[in-house]
Amino acid sequence: MKAYLLFLILPFFISCNNDEFVSIEAEKITLNHTSIDLKGSNTLQLIATISPSNTIDKEVTWESSDTTIVSVNNKGVVKPINIGSAEITASTNNNKSAICKITVTTSGSWDIKADFGNGMGRHGAVSFSIEGKAYVGLGSDYQYDYDSFGGNPPTSQGGFKDDFWEYNAETDTWRRLNDFPGEKRTEAVSFSINGKGYVGLGKYLAVEPDADGWNSETGFKQDFWEYNPDNDTWTQLPDFPGEGRAKSIGFVINNKGYVGCGGYGKRDFWEFSPSDNSWNQLADYPGESNWGVVGFSIESKGYVGFGYNSEDYLPSTDFWEYSPETNSWYEKQSAKIPTYYDATGTDYYATLYATGFSFNGEGYICLDVNSLWKYNPTSNEWTGLIERFPSVGNNRLKSKTNFVVNGKAFLGLGLNVNICGNHCQTGIPSFSIYQFIP
Repeated sequence: MKAYLLFLILPFFISCNNDEFVSIEAEKITLNHTSIDLKGSNTLQLIATISPSNTIDKEVTWESSDTTIVSVNNKGVVKPINIGSAEITASTNNNKSAICKITVTTSGSWDIKADFGNGMGRHGAVSFSIEGKAYVGLGSDYQYDYDSFGGNPPTSQGGFKDDFWEYNAETDTWRRLNDFPGEKRTEAVSFSINGKGYVGLGKYLAVEPDADGWNSETGFKQDFWEYNPDNDTWTQLPDFPGEGRAKSIGFVINNKGYVGCGGYGKRDFWEFSPSDNSWNQLADYPGESNWGVVGFSIESKGYVGFGYNSEDYLPSTDFWEYSPETNSWYEKQSAKIPTYYDATGTDYYATLYATGFSFNGEGYICLDVNSLWKYNPTSNEWTGLIERFPSVGNNRLKSKTNFVVNGKAFLGLGLNVNICGNHCQTGIPSFSIYQFIP
């Protein structure tokens, strides 16, 4: 009898013991989302469920189809990087997978406004603000198109401008003013003090192009002008005492204007006093970059940086603070901007045609690849923002224009550049203006 009972029970124990070593593989994996819109400032927790529930191997591998749009860690936490769409794939070790499509949106950070000058494209324009109105003008509407493999000669049209416009942020309308009386020009400098606007320097056309549109020559101006919005008039002031140049920086601290750098390798820095229209030379800018630098002011300090070094053409992200009280420069935190690549595979930092402005006590730099970086002077820290400036087809947008009016920041215009390889490129001036909503 005992032997008989043992014969009956033993298979049961053997069966149970074998079950412990049977590998139950995953048959299916599902996610808590299959498609979702993700706001630029939010993260997302994806949760993977493997069936059957008694699957032994529950390890999940996570992957993003485009890490420039979203990233995902080994716990399924998705972080937005840029505007666009990408897929997150969750996979088991036996190759079962599930996909969630993520669309990263701007979170309403850019609100399009009325087109500049009723649809007139422009790049390299100047701007300033006076008592609730913005004033924008000059620049260039030059555009081009070439393809060395296309069999057609390069084409170009447009030129430097002297028109000036007033923007009313309350009504979102533009009104044309009297033209700037000086030479037509682009990449000039501008600012406003005590209800008056100031414009000067810049690049002008010294020699007209020939019949085929070639062999023109440009020069650089030193003249300086005051604009009175009360009667829409311009008055010429004493020339800027430094050399003529384009792409200078200009900002205001304590009712005085500060102008400097720009051109090809210039580091000199000057103070303008509107009480007697005088200029005073200050300590030179000490940064390693001296071509295409960006500047703005926050409260009683000026901030200058980025650009290129005209000697070796290497881009720079170094950043300096200027104190008028001591006429001294102090090096601040450099922005850790990642390397960008154009269609030819050439890497660059896109700092040469950047634009900068200050707003709500913080500084902003928008690169020509349209990424936006914020500087906090209190913490001395830079933050890359996900709310990229919008442009046609995500093209590079060079030489944008900005202004701040009624506590609102606006950015737009610029040259839409599409590089399709080593052999072709187009450049079309933009007329769009956007309000930045932090």
